[in-house]
Amino acid sequence: MSDYRIIGPREDGYIAYEEGYYMGIMDKEHNVIISTEKHYRSIDVFMNGVAIVFYYDHKLEEGGWGMIDIQGNVVCECKYWYIKLLAGSLYLVQVTPGGKENLMWSDGKMVFKESYGSLYGYRNGYIIACNTIRKTKTNPTRYLKGLLHVRGEVLLPVEYDKIEWMEDYDNYLYIAREGHFGYVKALYGEHAGIEYDVELPDLWQGVEGTVCEGCIYTRGIQPGGKGCGRLFTRSFRDRSLKGHCEYRKTKLNEPSQAERKAIERWKLYLKLEDPFKEPRQLVKDFIEEKLDGDINRLVDYDFRQLEGMKRYGDTHGYSYGIYQTDLVCAICTIIFNDIASKEVMFDKKYGNLILRPSPVIQEKMWGTQVGDWFFMLSRIPYGDKAPWVERIKPCADLCKTIGNIYLQPSYLSGYRNCNVFGRFLIDHMLNDLQNALVANKGSKAIMSTISGSKKFFEPYFGQQGWDLLMKRWLFDEVLMDYYGNPEPFTEDFSLCDHTPPKVYFKALEQCINLCHELIPNRSKRMVQRLKDKL
Repeated sequence: MSDYRIIGPREDGYIAYEEGYYMGIMDKEHNVIISTEKHYRSIDVFMNGVAIVFYYDHKLEEGGWGMIDIQGNVVCECKYWYIKLLAGSLYLVQVTPGGKENLMWSDGKMVFKESYGSLYGYRNGYIIACNTIRKTKTNPTRYLKGLLHVRGEVLLPVEYDKIEWMEDYDNYLYIAREGHFGYVKALYGEHAGIEYDVELPDLWQGVEGTVCEGCIYTRGIQPGGKGCGRLFTRSFRDRSLKGHCEYRKTKLNEPSQAERKAIERWKLYLKLEDPFKEPRQLVKDFIEEKLDGDINRLVDYDFRQLEGMKRYGDTHGYSYGIYQTDLVCAICTIIFNDIASKEVMFDKKYGNLILRPSPVIQEKMWGTQVGDWFFMLSRIPYGDKAPWVERIKPCADLCKTIGNIYLQPSYLSGYRNCNVFGRFLIDHMLNDLQNALVANKGSKAIMSTISGSKKFFEPYFGQQGWDLLMKRWLFDEVLMDYYGNPEPFTEDFSLCDHTPPKVYFKALEQCINLCHELIPNRSKRMVQRLKDKL
Protein backbone atom coordinates (compact mmCIF):
# COMPACT_ATOMS: atom_id res chain seq x y z
CA MET A 1 0.00 0.00 0.00
CA SER A 2 1.57 3.25 -1.12
CA ASP A 3 -1.01 5.94 -1.80
CA TYR A 4 -4.38 5.28 -0.21
CA ARG A 5 -7.23 7.29 1.32
CA ILE A 6 -9.19 6.37 4.46
CA ILE A 7 -12.91 6.66 3.74
CA GLY A 8 -13.84 6.30 7.40
CA PRO A 9 -15.24 3.95 10.04
CA ARG A 10 -18.36 1.95 9.26
CA GLU A 11 -21.35 0.59 11.13
CA ASP A 12 -19.78 -2.88 11.17
CA GLY A 13 -16.70 -1.61 13.05
CA TYR A 14 -14.28 -1.92 10.11
CA ILE A 15 -12.49 0.85 8.23
CA ALA A 16 -12.88 1.34 4.49
CA TYR A 17 -10.06 2.74 2.37
CA GLU A 18 -9.46 3.51 -1.31
CA GLU A 19 -6.35 2.90 -3.38
CA GLY A 20 -6.58 3.92 -7.00
CA TYR A 21 -9.86 2.74 -8.45
CA TYR A 22 -10.61 0.18 -5.76
CA MET A 23 -11.81 -0.18 -2.17
CA GLY A 24 -10.45 -2.31 0.65
CA ILE A 25 -11.24 -3.05 4.30
CA MET A 26 -9.05 -2.69 7.42
CA ASP A 27 -9.63 -3.58 11.05
CA LYS A 28 -9.37 -0.98 13.85
CA GLU A 29 -5.58 -1.43 14.02
CA HIS A 30 -5.35 -0.68 10.27
CA ASN A 31 -4.47 -4.26 9.37
CA VAL A 32 -5.67 -5.01 5.84
CA ILE A 33 -8.41 -7.64 5.79
CA ILE A 34 -9.61 -7.27 2.22
CA SER A 35 -7.06 -5.83 -0.18
CA THR A 36 -7.74 -3.44 -3.06
CA GLU A 37 -6.05 -6.04 -5.25
CA LYS A 38 -9.40 -7.86 -5.21
CA HIS A 39 -10.69 -5.09 -7.54
CA TYR A 40 -13.81 -4.32 -5.51
CA ARG A 41 -15.08 -0.86 -6.37
CA SER A 42 -17.67 -0.97 -3.58
CA ILE A 43 -17.91 -3.02 -0.36
CA ASP A 44 -21.08 -2.59 1.67
CA VAL A 45 -21.38 -3.02 5.43
CA PHE A 46 -21.05 -6.62 6.65
CA MET A 47 -24.38 -8.10 7.75
CA ASN A 48 -25.19 -11.77 8.34
CA GLY A 49 -21.47 -12.41 8.02
CA VAL A 50 -21.34 -11.21 4.40
CA ALA A 51 -21.07 -7.96 2.45
CA ILE A 52 -22.43 -6.99 -0.94
CA VAL A 53 -19.57 -6.00 -3.26
CA PHE A 54 -19.20 -4.62 -6.74
CA TYR A 55 -16.28 -6.07 -8.71
CA TYR A 56 -15.05 -4.00 -11.65
CA ASP A 57 -12.10 -4.31 -13.98
CA HIS A 58 -11.41 -0.88 -15.49
CA LYS A 59 -9.21 -2.30 -18.23
CA LEU A 60 -11.79 -4.79 -19.44
CA GLU A 61 -14.70 -2.53 -18.41
CA GLU A 62 -16.48 -5.54 -16.95
CA GLY A 63 -18.00 -6.06 -13.55
CA GLY A 64 -20.91 -7.22 -11.46
CA TRP A 65 -22.41 -7.50 -7.98
CA GLY A 66 -21.69 -10.40 -5.63
CA MET A 67 -21.07 -11.21 -1.94
CA ILE A 68 -18.01 -12.02 0.16
CA ASP A 69 -17.40 -12.98 3.79
CA ILE A 70 -15.09 -11.11 6.17
CA GLN A 71 -12.11 -13.30 5.19
CA GLY A 72 -12.61 -12.18 1.60
CA ASN A 73 -13.96 -15.54 0.42
CA VAL A 74 -16.46 -15.29 -2.43
CA VAL A 75 -19.91 -16.34 -1.22
CA CYS A 76 -21.57 -15.71 -4.57
CA GLU A 77 -19.90 -14.76 -7.84
CA CYS A 78 -19.79 -11.11 -8.90
CA LYS A 79 -22.00 -11.62 -11.93
CA TYR A 80 -25.33 -10.03 -10.96
CA TRP A 81 -26.80 -6.68 -11.95
CA TYR A 82 -27.65 -5.72 -8.40
CA ILE A 83 -28.06 -7.25 -4.94
CA LYS A 84 -30.09 -5.71 -2.11
CA LEU A 85 -30.73 -6.89 1.45
CA LEU A 86 -34.44 -7.64 1.69
CA ALA A 87 -35.02 -8.98 5.21
CA GLY A 88 -32.99 -10.95 7.75
CA SER A 89 -30.53 -13.07 5.76
CA LEU A 90 -32.56 -12.81 2.54
CA TYR A 91 -31.37 -10.80 -0.47
CA LEU A 92 -33.10 -9.56 -3.64
CA VAL A 93 -31.01 -10.20 -6.75
CA GLN A 94 -31.34 -9.01 -10.35
CA VAL A 95 -29.92 -11.96 -12.23
CA THR A 96 -30.20 -10.75 -15.85
CA PRO A 97 -29.72 -7.41 -17.62
CA GLY A 98 -33.37 -7.61 -18.67
CA GLY A 99 -34.46 -7.29 -15.04
CA LYS A 100 -35.27 -10.88 -13.99
CA GLU A 101 -35.19 -11.17 -10.18
CA ASN A 102 -34.74 -13.93 -7.64
CA LEU A 103 -34.09 -14.24 -3.91
CA MET A 104 -30.84 -15.48 -2.42
CA TRP A 105 -29.81 -16.53 1.09
CA SER A 106 -26.67 -15.14 2.72
CA ASP A 107 -24.82 -18.39 1.86
CA GLY A 108 -25.29 -17.65 -1.86
CA LYS A 109 -28.04 -20.23 -2.52
CA MET A 110 -30.92 -19.14 -4.74
CA VAL A 111 -34.42 -19.53 -3.29
CA PHE A 112 -36.49 -20.18 -6.43
CA LYS A 113 -35.76 -22.46 -9.36
CA GLU A 114 -36.75 -19.76 -11.86
CA SER A 115 -36.45 -15.98 -11.86
CA TYR A 116 -39.28 -13.46 -12.31
CA GLY A 117 -39.81 -10.07 -13.90
CA SER A 118 -40.06 -8.48 -10.44
CA LEU A 119 -40.46 -9.53 -6.81
CA TYR A 120 -42.12 -7.22 -4.29
CA GLY A 121 -44.44 -7.03 -1.29
CA TYR A 122 -42.33 -9.25 1.00
CA ARG A 123 -44.11 -10.11 4.25
CA ASN A 124 -43.24 -12.84 6.77
CA GLY A 125 -41.77 -15.24 4.21
CA TYR A 126 -44.26 -14.50 1.42
CA ILE A 127 -43.46 -12.45 -1.66
CA ILE A 128 -45.42 -11.47 -4.78
CA ALA A 129 -43.95 -12.28 -8.20
CA CYS A 130 -44.81 -10.49 -11.44
CA ASN A 131 -44.11 -11.33 -15.08
CA THR A 132 -44.86 -9.07 -18.04
CA ILE A 133 -46.58 -10.56 -21.08
CA ARG A 134 -45.81 -8.18 -23.93
CA LYS A 135 -48.58 -7.01 -26.20
CA THR A 136 -49.23 -8.55 -29.59
CA LYS A 137 -51.36 -7.43 -32.51
CA THR A 138 -54.40 -8.97 -30.86
CA ASN A 139 -53.65 -8.74 -27.11
CA PRO A 140 -52.57 -5.83 -24.88
CA THR A 141 -49.64 -5.98 -22.44
CA ARG A 142 -50.49 -7.95 -19.29
CA TYR A 143 -48.83 -8.02 -15.87
CA LEU A 144 -49.43 -11.41 -14.25
CA LYS A 145 -48.86 -12.01 -10.54
CA GLY A 146 -48.23 -15.00 -8.33
CA LEU A 147 -47.49 -15.70 -4.66
CA LEU A 148 -44.27 -17.40 -3.53
CA HIS A 149 -42.80 -18.53 -0.22
CA VAL A 150 -39.11 -18.42 0.74
CA ARG A 151 -39.12 -22.20 1.20
CA GLY A 152 -38.97 -22.15 -2.60
CA GLU A 153 -42.67 -22.90 -3.08
CA VAL A 154 -45.05 -21.39 -5.62
CA LEU A 155 -48.31 -21.03 -3.67
CA LEU A 156 -50.24 -19.21 -6.38
CA PRO A 157 -49.01 -19.56 -9.98
CA VAL A 158 -48.07 -16.42 -11.88
CA GLU A 159 -51.42 -16.27 -13.66
CA TYR A 160 -53.38 -13.67 -11.68
CA ASP A 161 -54.25 -10.16 -12.85
CA LYS A 162 -53.92 -8.81 -9.30
CA ILE A 163 -52.48 -10.01 -6.00
CA GLU A 164 -52.02 -7.48 -3.23
CA TRP A 165 -51.88 -7.39 0.55
CA MET A 166 -54.98 -5.95 2.19
CA GLU A 167 -54.17 -2.66 3.89
CA ASP A 168 -55.91 -3.31 7.22
CA TYR A 169 -55.62 -7.09 7.38
CA ASP A 170 -52.16 -8.31 8.28
CA ASN A 171 -52.23 -11.69 6.58
CA TYR A 172 -54.97 -11.42 3.94
CA LEU A 173 -54.45 -10.96 0.20
CA TYR A 174 -56.86 -9.76 -2.49
CA ILE A 175 -56.61 -11.80 -5.70
CA ALA A 176 -58.27 -11.33 -9.08
CA ARG A 177 -58.20 -13.28 -12.34
CA GLU A 178 -60.29 -12.90 -15.51
CA GLY A 179 -62.93 -10.74 -13.86
CA HIS A 180 -63.32 -12.86 -10.71
CA PHE A 181 -61.91 -11.83 -7.33
CA GLY A 182 -61.59 -13.24 -3.84
CA TYR A 183 -59.36 -13.38 -0.79
CA VAL A 184 -56.74 -15.79 0.54
CA LYS A 185 -55.27 -15.97 4.01
CA ALA A 186 -51.52 -16.43 4.51
CA LEU A 187 -50.66 -18.74 7.42
CA TYR A 188 -47.58 -17.74 9.39
CA GLY A 189 -45.15 -19.89 11.32
CA GLU A 190 -44.13 -23.50 10.72
CA HIS A 191 -47.40 -24.29 8.96
CA ALA A 192 -46.89 -21.60 6.31
CA GLY A 193 -49.33 -21.85 3.43
CA ILE A 194 -52.58 -20.28 2.29
CA GLU A 195 -56.29 -20.78 2.83
CA TYR A 196 -58.45 -20.17 -0.24
CA ASP A 197 -61.79 -18.37 -0.60
CA VAL A 198 -61.82 -16.92 2.92
CA GLU A 199 -64.06 -14.13 4.17
CA LEU A 200 -62.49 -10.91 5.43
CA PRO A 201 -62.86 -10.07 9.13
CA ASP A 202 -65.67 -7.60 9.85
CA LEU A 203 -63.61 -4.39 9.79
CA TRP A 204 -65.67 -3.27 6.80
CA GLN A 205 -69.37 -4.05 6.85
CA GLY A 206 -70.42 -2.56 3.50
CA VAL A 207 -72.62 0.45 2.70
CA GLU A 208 -75.99 -0.88 3.83
CA GLY A 209 -77.37 1.17 6.71
CA THR A 210 -74.51 3.73 6.53
CA VAL A 211 -74.28 7.28 5.26
CA CYS A 212 -72.77 5.83 2.08
CA GLU A 213 -75.97 4.05 1.08
CA GLY A 214 -77.43 5.71 -2.02
CA CYS A 215 -74.38 7.89 -2.68
CA ILE A 216 -73.10 7.98 -6.26
CA TYR A 217 -69.50 7.53 -5.04
CA THR A 218 -70.23 4.04 -3.69
CA ARG A 219 -69.56 2.75 -7.20
CA GLY A 220 -65.90 3.51 -6.60
CA ILE A 221 -65.56 1.72 -3.25
CA GLN A 222 -62.53 -0.56 -3.35
CA PRO A 223 -62.45 -4.15 -1.98
CA GLY A 224 -62.28 -4.09 1.81
CA GLY A 225 -63.52 -0.51 1.99
CA LYS A 226 -60.30 1.03 0.68
CA GLY A 227 -61.75 4.40 -0.25
CA CYS A 228 -64.64 5.38 -2.50
CA GLY A 229 -65.05 7.34 -5.73
CA ARG A 230 -64.34 10.60 -3.89
CA LEU A 231 -62.22 9.87 -0.78
CA PHE A 232 -59.15 7.85 0.14
CA THR A 233 -59.27 5.07 2.76
CA ARG A 234 -58.84 6.98 6.02
CA SER A 235 -61.15 9.87 5.12
CA PHE A 236 -63.75 7.48 3.70
CA ARG A 237 -63.83 5.25 6.78
CA ASP A 238 -63.88 8.17 9.22
CA ARG A 239 -67.01 9.56 7.59
CA SER A 240 -68.63 6.15 7.23
CA LEU A 241 -68.20 5.43 10.95
CA LYS A 242 -69.31 8.89 12.07
CA GLY A 243 -72.43 8.72 9.93
CA HIS A 244 -71.91 12.10 8.26
CA CYS A 245 -70.19 12.92 4.98
CA GLU A 246 -70.18 16.38 3.46
CA TYR A 247 -69.27 14.88 0.05
CA ARG A 248 -72.36 12.63 -0.14
CA LYS A 249 -74.25 12.97 -3.46
CA THR A 250 -77.34 11.07 -4.52
CA LYS A 251 -77.59 12.71 -7.97
CA LEU A 252 -74.77 13.70 -10.28
CA ASN A 253 -76.26 17.10 -11.19
CA GLU A 254 -77.00 18.12 -7.60
CA PRO A 255 -74.14 19.58 -5.54
CA SER A 256 -73.04 17.96 -2.30
CA GLN A 257 -72.89 19.89 0.95
CA ALA A 258 -69.17 20.49 0.39
CA GLU A 259 -69.78 21.73 -3.17
CA ARG A 260 -72.57 24.09 -2.04
CA LYS A 261 -70.23 25.60 0.55
CA ALA A 262 -67.53 25.90 -2.10
CA ILE A 263 -69.82 27.81 -4.46
CA GLU A 264 -70.77 30.15 -1.64
CA ARG A 265 -67.09 30.68 -0.80
CA TRP A 266 -66.31 31.41 -4.47
CA LYS A 267 -69.07 34.02 -4.71
CA LEU A 268 -67.99 35.61 -1.42
CA TYR A 269 -64.35 35.53 -2.51
CA LEU A 270 -65.12 37.62 -5.59
CA LYS A 271 -66.91 40.24 -3.46
CA LEU A 272 -64.23 40.60 -0.80
CA GLU A 273 -61.92 43.59 -0.85
CA ASP A 274 -59.34 41.48 0.98
CA PRO A 275 -59.83 37.86 -0.17
CA PHE A 276 -56.54 36.81 1.43
CA LYS A 277 -57.47 37.67 5.00
CA GLU A 278 -58.15 34.04 5.97
CA PRO A 279 -54.90 32.50 4.61
CA ARG A 280 -52.92 35.45 5.97
CA GLN A 281 -54.31 34.83 9.47
CA LEU A 282 -53.52 31.12 9.21
CA VAL A 283 -49.87 31.85 8.36
CA LYS A 284 -49.58 34.45 11.13
CA ASP A 285 -50.98 32.02 13.68
CA PHE A 286 -48.58 29.29 12.54
CA ILE A 287 -45.57 31.58 12.86
CA GLU A 288 -46.64 32.67 16.33
CA GLU A 289 -47.58 29.19 17.57
CA LYS A 290 -44.98 26.94 15.94
CA LEU A 291 -42.04 29.27 15.19
CA ASP A 292 -42.14 31.42 18.35
CA GLY A 293 -43.06 34.44 16.26
CA ASP A 294 -39.87 34.29 14.15
CA ILE A 295 -40.84 34.28 10.46
CA ASN A 296 -37.20 33.79 9.44
CA ARG A 297 -37.40 30.21 10.70
CA LEU A 298 -39.60 29.49 7.68
CA VAL A 299 -36.50 29.72 5.46
CA ASP A 300 -35.41 26.17 6.33
CA TYR A 301 -38.60 24.80 7.92
CA ASP A 302 -39.26 21.18 6.87
CA PHE A 303 -42.92 20.97 5.81
CA ARG A 304 -42.96 17.23 6.54
CA GLN A 305 -43.49 18.29 10.16
CA LEU A 306 -47.04 19.41 9.25
CA GLU A 307 -48.31 15.83 9.09
CA GLY A 308 -50.67 15.27 11.98
CA MET A 309 -51.27 18.99 12.67
CA LYS A 310 -55.04 19.26 12.39
CA ARG A 311 -55.23 22.97 11.59
CA TYR A 312 -52.11 23.47 9.47
CA GLY A 313 -51.60 20.02 7.93
CA ASP A 314 -55.20 19.24 6.94
CA THR A 315 -55.61 18.01 3.35
CA HIS A 316 -59.45 17.82 3.41
CA GLY A 317 -59.93 14.20 2.46
CA TYR A 318 -57.05 13.85 0.02
CA SER A 319 -54.02 11.66 0.65
CA TYR A 320 -51.33 13.47 2.63
CA GLY A 321 -48.76 15.52 0.78
CA ILE A 322 -47.12 18.79 1.80
CA TYR A 323 -48.52 20.53 -1.31
CA GLN A 324 -52.08 19.70 -0.27
CA THR A 325 -51.80 21.04 3.30
CA ASP A 326 -53.68 24.18 4.35
CA LEU A 327 -50.51 25.96 5.47
CA VAL A 328 -48.58 25.48 2.22
CA CYS A 329 -51.65 26.47 0.19
CA ALA A 330 -52.06 29.59 2.35
CA ILE A 331 -48.38 30.55 2.01
CA CYS A 332 -48.52 30.16 -1.76
CA THR A 333 -51.77 32.11 -1.99
CA ILE A 334 -50.20 35.07 -0.17
CA ILE A 335 -46.82 35.03 -1.92
CA PHE A 336 -48.23 34.54 -5.42
CA ASN A 337 -51.56 36.37 -5.09
CA ASP A 338 -50.60 38.72 -7.92
CA ILE A 339 -49.89 35.94 -10.40
CA ALA A 340 -53.54 35.67 -11.51
CA SER A 341 -56.85 37.51 -11.23
CA LYS A 342 -59.48 36.72 -8.59
CA GLU A 343 -61.63 34.79 -11.05
CA VAL A 344 -58.73 32.50 -11.96
CA MET A 345 -57.51 31.81 -8.41
CA PHE A 346 -60.50 29.80 -7.17
CA ASP A 347 -62.36 26.80 -8.58
CA LYS A 348 -66.09 27.62 -8.63
CA LYS A 349 -67.23 24.01 -8.12
CA TYR A 350 -64.98 22.99 -5.26
CA GLY A 351 -63.88 26.34 -3.84
CA ASN A 352 -60.24 25.21 -3.92
CA LEU A 353 -57.30 27.11 -5.32
CA ILE A 354 -57.16 26.11 -8.97
CA LEU A 355 -53.54 27.27 -8.95
CA ARG A 356 -52.03 24.55 -6.80
CA PRO A 357 -48.69 24.59 -4.97
CA SER A 358 -46.19 22.41 -6.85
CA PRO A 359 -42.50 21.48 -6.43
CA VAL A 360 -39.77 23.03 -8.55
CA ILE A 361 -37.69 19.89 -8.07
CA GLN A 362 -39.84 16.86 -7.29
CA GLU A 363 -38.89 14.86 -4.21
CA LYS A 364 -39.12 11.66 -6.26
CA MET A 365 -35.87 12.64 -7.87
CA TRP A 366 -33.99 11.86 -4.66
CA GLY A 367 -36.12 8.82 -3.78
CA THR A 368 -38.89 8.83 -1.18
CA GLN A 369 -36.15 8.13 1.34
CA VAL A 370 -32.39 7.91 1.12
CA GLY A 371 -32.54 4.12 1.03
CA ASP A 372 -34.52 4.24 -2.21
CA TRP A 373 -31.91 6.41 -3.86
CA PHE A 374 -29.11 4.23 -2.52
CA PHE A 375 -30.85 1.31 -4.20
CA MET A 376 -31.09 3.23 -7.48
CA LEU A 377 -27.39 4.03 -7.41
CA SER A 378 -26.52 0.41 -6.72
CA ARG A 379 -28.03 -0.56 -10.08
CA ILE A 380 -25.38 1.36 -11.96
CA PRO A 381 -21.88 -0.14 -11.97
CA TYR A 382 -19.97 3.10 -11.73
CA GLY A 383 -18.02 4.69 -8.91
CA ASP A 384 -18.51 4.65 -5.18
CA LYS A 385 -22.15 5.36 -4.35
CA ALA A 386 -21.66 6.31 -0.68
CA PRO A 387 -20.35 9.86 -1.33
CA TRP A 388 -23.29 10.45 -3.69
CA VAL A 389 -25.76 9.42 -1.02
CA GLU A 390 -24.18 11.85 1.44
CA ARG A 391 -24.52 14.65 -1.13
CA ILE A 392 -28.11 13.73 -1.91
CA LYS A 393 -29.35 13.78 1.71
CA PRO A 394 -29.30 17.61 2.02
CA CYS A 395 -30.93 17.94 -1.42
CA ALA A 396 -33.81 15.71 -0.36
CA ASP A 397 -34.28 17.87 2.76
CA LEU A 398 -34.09 21.14 0.81
CA CYS A 399 -36.89 19.94 -1.44
CA LYS A 400 -39.25 19.95 1.58
CA THR A 401 -38.75 23.66 2.26
CA ILE A 402 -40.45 26.85 1.11
CA GLY A 403 -37.87 27.54 -1.61
CA ASN A 404 -38.97 24.50 -3.61
CA ILE A 405 -42.60 25.61 -3.97
CA TYR A 406 -44.31 27.65 -6.65
CA LEU A 407 -47.91 28.20 -7.72
CA GLN A 408 -48.96 26.82 -11.10
CA PRO A 409 -52.18 26.04 -12.98
CA SER A 410 -53.20 22.42 -12.43
CA TYR A 411 -52.91 21.89 -16.19
CA LEU A 412 -49.13 22.26 -16.03
CA SER A 413 -48.84 19.59 -13.35
CA GLY A 414 -50.23 17.02 -15.75
CA TYR A 415 -47.82 18.15 -18.46
CA ARG A 416 -44.78 17.74 -16.19
CA ASN A 417 -45.65 14.32 -14.89
CA CYS A 418 -45.90 12.72 -18.32
CA ASN A 419 -42.31 13.48 -19.33
CA VAL A 420 -41.04 10.42 -21.18
CA PHE A 421 -37.49 10.71 -19.86
CA GLY A 422 -38.60 10.13 -16.27
CA ARG A 423 -37.16 13.49 -15.23
CA PHE A 424 -38.23 15.27 -12.08
CA LEU A 425 -37.19 18.85 -12.88
CA ILE A 426 -39.13 21.67 -14.50
CA ASP A 427 -36.43 22.53 -17.04
CA HIS A 428 -38.13 20.95 -20.07
CA MET A 429 -41.49 22.37 -19.11
CA LEU A 430 -40.16 25.92 -18.66
CA ASN A 431 -38.27 25.86 -21.94
CA ASP A 432 -41.31 24.55 -23.75
CA LEU A 433 -43.47 27.18 -22.05
CA GLN A 434 -41.01 29.95 -22.96
CA ASN A 435 -41.02 28.91 -26.61
CA ALA A 436 -44.84 28.88 -26.61
CA LEU A 437 -45.37 32.25 -24.88
CA VAL A 438 -42.56 34.17 -26.56
CA ALA A 439 -42.32 32.58 -30.01
CA ASN A 440 -45.58 30.59 -30.29
CA LYS A 441 -43.49 27.47 -31.05
CA GLY A 442 -44.30 25.17 -28.13
CA SER A 443 -45.04 21.47 -28.31
CA LYS A 444 -48.59 20.20 -28.81
CA ALA A 445 -48.74 19.35 -25.09
CA ILE A 446 -47.85 22.84 -23.90
CA MET A 447 -49.99 24.61 -26.53
CA SER A 448 -52.94 22.50 -25.39
CA THR A 449 -52.15 23.42 -21.78
CA ILE A 450 -52.15 27.14 -22.58
CA SER A 451 -55.38 26.79 -24.53
CA GLY A 452 -57.04 25.22 -21.49
CA SER A 453 -55.88 28.00 -19.16
CA LYS A 454 -56.14 31.14 -21.28
CA LYS A 455 -57.18 33.42 -18.43
CA PHE A 456 -54.05 32.57 -16.49
CA PHE A 457 -51.55 32.95 -19.36
CA GLU A 458 -53.12 36.04 -20.94
CA PRO A 459 -50.75 38.56 -19.22
CA TYR A 460 -47.62 36.51 -20.00
CA PHE A 461 -47.35 36.44 -23.79
CA GLY A 462 -44.30 38.02 -25.41
CA GLN A 463 -40.83 38.60 -23.94
CA GLN A 464 -42.03 41.17 -21.42
CA GLY A 465 -44.83 38.88 -20.31
CA TRP A 466 -42.41 35.98 -19.91
CA ASP A 467 -40.02 38.11 -17.83
CA LEU A 468 -42.94 39.15 -15.65
CA LEU A 469 -43.98 35.52 -15.08
CA MET A 470 -40.42 34.55 -14.10
CA LYS A 471 -40.25 37.46 -11.67
CA ARG A 472 -43.59 36.60 -10.08
CA TRP A 473 -42.59 32.95 -9.80
CA LEU A 474 -39.26 34.08 -8.25
CA PHE A 475 -37.31 32.23 -10.90
CA ASP A 476 -35.66 35.35 -12.35
CA GLU A 477 -32.36 35.29 -10.42
CA VAL A 478 -31.14 31.67 -10.56
CA LEU A 479 -33.25 29.75 -13.05
CA MET A 480 -32.88 32.25 -15.87
CA ASP A 481 -29.18 31.35 -16.00
CA TYR A 482 -30.22 27.74 -16.66
CA TYR A 483 -33.12 28.38 -18.99
CA GLY A 484 -31.63 30.91 -21.37
CA ASN A 485 -30.84 28.17 -23.87
CA PRO A 486 -33.19 25.74 -25.63
CA GLU A 487 -31.71 22.81 -23.65
CA PRO A 488 -30.79 23.81 -20.07
CA PHE A 489 -29.02 20.55 -19.28
CA THR A 490 -26.50 18.95 -21.60
CA GLU A 491 -27.80 15.44 -20.92
CA ASP A 492 -31.23 13.93 -20.32
CA PHE A 493 -31.54 12.82 -16.71
CA SER A 494 -33.13 9.42 -16.16
CA LEU A 495 -33.50 6.89 -13.35
CA CYS A 496 -33.60 4.02 -15.84
CA ASP A 497 -31.02 1.31 -15.17
CA HIS A 498 -29.87 1.36 -18.80
CA THR A 499 -28.67 4.98 -18.57
CA PRO A 500 -24.94 5.17 -19.42
CA PRO A 501 -23.03 5.83 -16.17
CA LYS A 502 -21.21 8.94 -17.39
CA VAL A 503 -24.46 10.47 -18.63
CA TYR A 504 -26.22 9.57 -15.37
CA PHE A 505 -23.64 11.05 -13.01
CA LYS A 506 -23.04 14.14 -15.12
CA ALA A 507 -26.75 14.95 -15.03
CA LEU A 508 -26.93 14.12 -11.32
CA GLU A 509 -24.05 16.54 -10.66
CA GLN A 510 -25.94 19.29 -12.47
CA CYS A 511 -29.12 18.54 -10.53
CA ILE A 512 -27.36 18.69 -7.17
CA ASN A 513 -25.69 21.99 -8.08
CA LEU A 514 -29.00 23.47 -9.20
CA CYS A 515 -30.67 22.36 -5.98
CA HIS A 516 -28.06 24.08 -3.80
CA GLU A 517 -28.00 27.24 -5.92
CA LEU A 518 -31.74 27.63 -6.34
CA ILE A 519 -33.59 26.56 -3.20
CA PRO A 520 -31.72 28.41 -0.38
CA ASN A 521 -31.65 31.61 -2.46
CA ARG A 522 -35.33 31.30 -3.32
CA SER A 523 -36.31 30.41 0.28
CA LYS A 524 -34.97 33.75 1.51
CA ARG A 525 -36.78 35.63 -1.26
CA MET A 526 -40.02 33.76 -0.56
CA VAL A 527 -39.88 34.64 3.14
CA GLN A 528 -39.07 38.27 2.35
CA ARG A 529 -42.05 38.51 0.01
CA LEU A 530 -44.20 36.87 2.68
CA LYS A 531 -43.02 39.49 5.21
CA ASP A 532 -43.97 42.28 2.80
CA LYS A 533 -47.46 40.86 2.25
CA LEU A 534 -48.28 39.94 5.83
